[in-house]
Amino acid sequence: MLHNETRKLLVEEYEHSSSTIKLLSETFHVGVRRIYQLVHQKLSARTADALTYRWGRKPKLSSEDITRIDKAIQETPDITFDVQEKRKNGKSSQKKRG
Repeated sequence: MLHNETRKLLVEEYEHSSSTIKLLSETFHVGVRRIYQLVHQKLSARTADALTYRWGRKPKLSSEDITRIDKAIQETPDITFDVQEKRKNGKSSQKKRG
């Protein structure tokens, strides 16, 4: 990963010099594709800094899912979700013995 300072220097060199991409790639020890990615990021996000807000684990549950689960827990706090699903579908949770 490149430091923010290196990213800025790389993009400035690309924009203001007549150096080739290959030469910049060798000078900064990065791939050609990485240079194009940084330039594209600079154009779209107005910065070449690392976008740290995209890092980390993403939530698996949406806010709607969390609201639905919270509502179910508030309605019947002592019941499991398996039993609740069976009741909702009209099935009995007791096994028939024969």
